[in-house]
Amino acid sequence: MDIKKILAGSKFVIFMLILAVIVGILSYRDSKVDIKTIKKVDVKTSADQEDIQTKMEQISFYFYNPATNVIEQTTNGIESKRTIVEGDYVEQIILKSPFVPKEVKFLSAYRIENGKKEIIIFNSDLRSLKATNETLYNGFVESIKRTISEKFNIQEVVVQIDGDSIL
Repeated sequence: MDIKKILAGSKFVIFMLILAVIVGILSYRDSKVDIKTIKKVDVKTSADQEDIQTKMEQISFYFYNPATNVIEQTTNGIESKRTIVEGDYVEQIILKSPFVPKEVKFLSAYRIENGKKEIIIFNSDLRSLKATNETLYNGFVESIKRTISEKFNIQEVVVQIDGDSIL
């Protein structure tokens, strides 16, 4: 037996063994590094977390009260933001209006005509409220119109259901 023939035939096997050992060593070393870098964070003592959780801002808005058939003004706390937009007010009105189906969602707001007109768009689930009780629907829409026109100095507010055309 010639040693060169034996080594020539098994070069591939030796190469694969050396490669497997190197990969094994590197993966073991990487797993040890990951374990050492994990740090425990105590949420109770983290000042940043406490600040985020406690910063609330009071906003006032109108909502329709079906018991008295009157649009009333109220305030509610929301998470503090740099800018409060139309959607923040609309979401609060939805929350304050238990007669609005849970599926109803605010989709978007568009300001047109040089900022004089605002279009508020809801998903098509608002159509069921309009079909079943027009008084509740009109009160809900009027509360949105009053709130948006007052808070954003808009002359005309149009509430649209997604898929309906604006007349």
